[in-house]
Amino acid sequence: EDESRLGHRVGGRFAVEDVPRAVAAIARFFQENRSAGELFADFVDRIGADAVGQVARDAAPASH
Repeated sequence: EDESRLGHRVGGRFAVEDVPRAVAAIARFFQENRSAGELFADFVDRIGADAVGQVARDAAPASH
């Protein structure tokens, strides 16, 4: 069964040179805070897109 779904916008606008930093911060946040076996989409549903976006904004504060 296909469990794909549309994503949520989780950040703001970032300069191209800041995107890797923002994505790495989100990946670390996910790795450190996810439940065992939890998919990223389920994590965002549980934590909230605003919280994930804040992680990205904190990692690249000058971009947004």
